Amino acid sequence: MKTSKPISTISFNTESFLRGKLRELEAAGILEFWAYIKHDPEPDEVGDEAGGKEHFHVYMEPAKMVQTTEVRAAFKEPDPANDKPRGCLLVEKSNFDNWYLYALHNSDYLASKGQSRCFSYDPAQIVTGDRDDLHSKVARIDVGSITPYIRMAQYQRDGKDFRSYVLGEQIGVRDIAAYQKAWQMLMSTGTERNGRPGHANEYAEPEPEARQMRIEDYPEYMPGGGDHGKGAD
Repeated sequence: MKTSKPISTISFNTESFLRGKLRELEAAGILEFWAYIKHDPEPDEVGDEAGGKEHFHVYMEPAKMVQTTEVRAAFKEPDPANDKPRGCLLVEKSNFDNWYLYALHNSDYLASKGQSRCFSYDPAQIVTGDRDDLHSKVARIDVGSITPYIRMAQYQRDGKDFRSYVLGEQIGVRDIAAYQKAWQMLMSTGTERNGRPGHANEYAEPEPEARQMRIEDYPEYMPGGGDHGKGAD
């Protein structure tokens, strides 16, 4: 897939390799912005195909049109302890608001999806090449879609029950069941994925047409080739 829109993936690379590769792609003018956060495996991921391994949620904004299979291939990392290389899952289209709220395991956001997690994360744990740009993006997040769940969480913090919430917020009869599930998710300290699987870390080889991304593919960023400042934060 070719795109110039924001993309994201889940990486099972070593952190030093991941950070170095993101910086390399930024310096080459391929990425304009990147950020990642390390997640520990949730209890339901231990012992399954996810293998109970830590992983990184990675967000990227291309500086130009990129081929996602080539971006994925760039994260292929030799693993001395394994015949198969480390790498990342499919690189897919993304948007910052959803990525950030999920990256923190924001309980209001997860409840809006009918989900909950055992672990939550702090904004300070996000690693990025441009913290000022990160702060700017965070300030522009539209929380309108999760406002009902923010209000719901406030009722819970105030010690009120679900009936008080329904009456106070004038929830329609048809919507009560959905809101009741969200109420339960907000109160949960366990992992609930609403039918979605955990993260698999079985790294498959990139699609046949994919190859390692090279700076030579972008001659305008070679010495003497044009504006070297483009995409650099």
